[in-house]
Amino acid sequence: MSNDEELKKELYTLTGINFNIKRTARRTAAVYFSKNKPPEIRCGRKFPHRYIREFILNNEKSIKENLKSLNAITTKFKYEIGGKLLFLGEEYDIVRGADFAFDTERHLLFVPQDGDPKKISAFFEKKCRETLVDIIILDRLMYFSELMSLCPSKASIGRAKGYWGICSAQRITFSFYLAMADRDTIDYVIVHELAHLKHKNHGEQFWKEVEKYMPGYKERRAKLKNYAKAII
Repeated sequence: MSNDEELKKELYTLTGINFNIKRTARRTAAVYFSKNKPPEIRCGRKFPHRYIREFILNNEKSIKENLKSLNAITTKFKYEIGGKLLFLGEEYDIVRGADFAFDTERHLLFVPQDGDPKKISAFFEKKCRETLVDIIILDRLMYFSELMSLCPSKASIGRAKGYWGICSAQRITFSFYLAMADRDTIDYVIVHELAHLKHKNHGEQFWKEVEKYMPGYKERRAKLKNYAKAII
């Protein structure tokens, strides 16, 4: 079945959910869920759009409940051995080690034996800042600036808890806490702040600008509300 992209746009308009569609040899339709990823509709190669649309609308309530449960944040930042942190959308356990080190495969943060909370906090902030410089300042901000034809006069990483990003006087500052979010959600914050270079408030034109470059922004915006629950 051709033009599944048009169906995805239609489903987003109807449900506010940004689906992926995967066609296989199967004869039925089903929705598969993965943490921090759009739900995936799996169906037969010749499955008609009208049947997919009907299937999703009939199961919209349960799909949204599954998404809410899957993406719920239960982690609370605790800068101590045995505590937990969020980094790039993944939950990390803090464990004893010889020195500070991130194990991205096992999702562990190794810290020195003394487990000093202030040192753990300082290391985590440093790691987050370095990560966001690589992801935002040196990569995605330039990409979206060119795509949107909107470029800040300066961009930096701050440490505020009250915002993920802020645009003021053509300058954009991102909180280091944004490193706790997955990369897709970080992209949303970049687009959001760049849009403020053109539209200062959150009016209708602002959200149209955001949606133009980030069609699934509502899901990512909802994720930020969940991520905020982890910050103490």
